[in-house]
Order: sequence, then C-alpha cells, then structure tokens
Amino acid sequence: MNKRLKVLIAAVLLPLGVLIPFLSLESHYSTQTSAQSTDSALEQRKEQYRAKLQADISKAQQDRLKLRCSVVQANVKNLAGRLGEIQTKRTTAYDAILGELNALLTLLDTQGVDTTNLKTDVTSLSDKVTTYKTQMTAYKQAVDDMTVIDCSQDPVSFQAALSVARSEHDALVTTTGDIRTYITNTIKPALQTMRTQIETGQITGGTQ
Repeated sequence: MNKRLKVLIAAVLLPLGVLIPFLSLESHYSTQTSAQSTDSALEQRKEQYRAKLQADISKAQQDRLKLRCSVVQANVKNLAGRLGEIQTKRTTAYDAILGELNALLTLLDTQGVDTTNLKTDVTSLSDKVTTYKTQMTAYKQAVDDMTVIDCSQDPVSFQAALSVARSEHDALVTTTGDIRTYITNTIKPALQTMRTQIETGQITGGTQ
C-alpha cells in the first residue's frame, strides 16, 4: 500500500510542477470570436455596465471617446481568439490538477488514511478555481461586448464595458496569483509531507 501511495503522490507532484508555469495571465484585452448575443441580452448587459460607471461621462468626453474608441475596438477585434485560447488552457490545467488531487484523495480514503487536512486544502483550491471561472466568464463577456457595441453611436456603453473588463482583469490577476501561490505554498508542501510520512512509516493506512 505504501509503495502505491508513494507512486500516486509523486504522480500528483509532477503535473503540479509542469502546469504551474502555464498559469500566467494574458494582459491584453482580447477575446475569442463567438456567436453574437441577442440584441435584448446585449442591451441588458449594457445597462448593467453603465450602472457600474463610477462617474458620468460628459458630452466633451463622449466626443473625444468617439474619436478614439474605434481604434481600441479594432485592436480588440485583432486580438480576437487569444483570450479564448488562454481561458481554455488555464481551465484545463486547473481541472487537471483538481482531478489528480481528488483521485488521490479517493485512493487514500479507501486505504484508511486520514485525509481531513488535505481535503480542506483541496476544497479551498476548488473554491479559488470556481472564483477564477466566474471572473473569467465576466471578463470575456465584457470583451466580447466591446467588439459589437457601436462605440461611435454609444460611447458611454463602450466605455462602461471597457471599465468592467479592466476591473475583471484586475480581479483575475489577483485570483490567478492566489491560485498559483496556494498550489506552491500549500498543496505541494502538504503532498510532500504526506509522502515523507508514508516513506518513514508514520502513515500506514488501515488496509494493506
């Protein structure tokens, strides 16, 4: 049983070390082209974006924005696809890590090993990943909407969507950094400690 556990724990540590370098966050506001939202859904989101504006945009500011927003919008469209690719890769990486950890927990449980602390750590990581997915969805939606809002006719909604995208981007930077730190400083040490305890006979489990 101990040999089997050591092999599995080593197998978990390996993908953790391999996947962490891929958990960097793309800084550009870009998006993957997708089917356009219905007009009513887009209008509803535009209202929500405008409601989040911290200050009113004056007529003069709107006029200046009309001159610049088409350039910003063109850049967003030119970068289309990059955010979608990053979202897919990072989500796949997170799900793979959680899958490995949960498989290990299942085996440890069947062998009668106390997994209380590790389960708590994995649950915390899962919660962080859920937060990331929620933030990424909101970020991607705001960027998607920036590509279809007519910024020359509705500069306020465009600016509002841009503000939301920036806010969600900042939140993502914090969350992805938190996940990376948690994996490095909590999950990996916990697995390394458990492996050491198995190797020294401190953990034997209830089933041989």
